[in-house]
Amino acid sequence: MSSTRGITIQRSIFYFTEVLHEKIDRETGIIIPKGLGKKPEDPLQAVKCIDTILIAFYEELPLCQIIKFAGIQASVEHVAETSKVHIIDLEIRNRIHYITLMQALSTRCKNPIEHLKITAVGIKSKQNVDQEC
Repeated sequence: MSSTRGITIQRSIFYFTEVLHEKIDRETGIIIPKGLGKKPEDPLQAVKCIDTILIAFYEELPLCQIIKFAGIQASVEHVAETSKVHIIDLEIRNRIHYITLMQALSTRCKNPIEHLKITAVGIKSKQNVDQEC
């Protein structure tokens, strides 16, 4: 902290605010200056995040929708006789397919759904989602 510019308290405040900015940047994931560097981003984590490009891609390509619908139909057929369903998703990504699944389960005539629970667990992130419908 030795410098010819500024008094001691000014230099202390300058360095304190600089370290505070770096800490905030580190916590929020912004690139950090001064060689501390940002941790390399996990490519699998980058693929999992939702953004407008992924949603646009999903909406534009019918093949993606067909694959999702086939999986949803298999799930609906598997739980055709039950009125209570608990789904555990170990790697939730975009959650778009759950809207269709809930609609398919709510419109069936035989054995109407009484209770649907979707538990989504984020493996690498710190967030766990537990929703009941």
